[in-house]
Amino acid sequence: MEMRKSLQKALFKIGKHVSCVQSQINHIVSEFLMRAYRHDRSKYDPFELSGYQAFENIPEGLEYGSEEYEKAIAKAKAEARPSIQQHYKRNDHHPEHYESEKDMGLFALMEMVADWSGAHLSYGNEGPWMASVDYNVSKYNFTEGQLWVIYELARFLDLQEPEHRKSFEEHQKRLSNA
Repeated sequence: MEMRKSLQKALFKIGKHVSCVQSQINHIVSEFLMRAYRHDRSKYDPFELSGYQAFENIPEGLEYGSEEYEKAIAKAKAEARPSIQQHYKRNDHHPEHYESEKDMGLFALMEMVADWSGAHLSYGNEGPWMASVDYNVSKYNFTEGQLWVIYELARFLDLQEPEHRKSFEEHQKRLSNA
């Protein structure tokens, strides 16, 4: 009888623990899902959108990070500077949102890496994903802890990249046929 009671108590505590952990994970996931939903919505604001049109003048096929690419990006950024600055102020997944990128929190870092990956997949960058990450990281002065988060996520996404590309391409085909 005593053993049965202790077994019931143990099972109850384990169940309570599992339920608490599930609740906490759901809370974390919920924050990240909200970020996914809100991501870059401010770009649809007429002021921001007008600035981003400058990027449509960048010739296709430039190698990401090349000198020609950097010149074209610099020109577009100069034309769109007020719109971009407003975008950075409104969106904390950009290091420029902060006085120092070292102030970026975990969720902002995770969204930033997802943003980099989305740009890599959607803007026609055919180069290796990890080279793109290295290039982006080189522009900022992240802490060791932030770099760990960035590269852990980047490696995870790198393992998923063939599937992401395939899924993205299928989605693009569906959109173009609609």
